[in-house]
Amino acid sequence: MIHEVMVLDHSGPALALALYGAAVKLFAYGLLLVRLATPFAVGGTALGLCVALLELLMLAVLVGLVESVMARLQLLRVPSLLVGAALLGVFGVMLLVG
Repeated sequence: MIHEVMVLDHSGPALALALYGAAVKLFAYGLLLVRLATPFAVGGTALGLCVALLELLMLAVLVGLVESVMARLQLLRVPSLLVGAALLGVFGVMLLVG
């Protein structure tokens, strides 16, 4: 929620540009994540575009579900989630190095 404060300082066209930039960034990172998660390529055809858009739609639904569940998450459980994320990061580094 801290990053939302930057958006609250703007209004009008500046707010629109800030929100548009956030949407473009989410689209670009989402498309990158989808293409990395599903390495098969249909090609540069209309079918490939439809598959990519369908995958982005599924990602958007997943992000919406996670956002709605995390909003109701008790603050007492957040430290355990942080520890779990840190452990996954350490295991990832160990796999990368080893």
